[in-house]
Amino acid sequence: MRAVLTSNLIKYQSSNPFQRYFITNFLRSITRIVETIQVHSVLDAGCGEGFVLSKFQHFNIGNVHIGIDTNKTAVALGHRLFPTLHIRQGSVYNTLFHDDSFDIVVCTEVLEHVRYPHKALNELVRVSGKYVLVSVPHEPWFCLANFLRGKYLFRFGNNPEHKHHWSKNSFIRLLQSHKLKILHIVLPFPWILVLAKKESVMAEDGANSI
Repeated sequence: MRAVLTSNLIKYQSSNPFQRYFITNFLRSITRIVETIQVHSVLDAGCGEGFVLSKFQHFNIGNVHIGIDTNKTAVALGHRLFPTLHIRQGSVYNTLFHDDSFDIVVCTEVLEHVRYPHKALNELVRVSGKYVLVSVPHEPWFCLANFLRGKYLFRFGNNPEHKHHWSKNSFIRLLQSHKLKILHIVLPFPWILVLAKKESVMAEDGANSI
């Protein structure tokens, strides 16, 4: 059984009390931030087994819940853990959905892993009709937290799977470069969580209010 576990599954089902506290706080922050908006359809791009997407469903945030992930094992586990979710294989670079297909596109703990985050963000914004919710490790605090608990000591706490590192300011600049208007920034240690809205939708809303 151990051979089929993914690092994401281990993270979300960890028995370590500190890890469980951080994950619980992270998921609580997500539900609080999305409860401020009205959405019908949700895409979780890079959903893993579906832990974040299941929170949307549990709290009745949206009626349509779809997740995609490149990892076959994660998708198979997701079908077993959350059978009411619609999870399938798919790439964050090319989701195969039409423009503006979802009210909100969620992408948590993914962008630091991909080789081309700008390309991924282009796709997230394209298929979003209104909102984008994204999170990444908050550096340098994420690496420091790893180092202090004895993880990746010879890499100074840097996860070898992480290709990119952002502070709050540099991550905000990245999102803004993709014409996203920042609505909320939350820092559930050790992550950065941002809810943004497409600037084109903001412009339409402004025109309609005149």
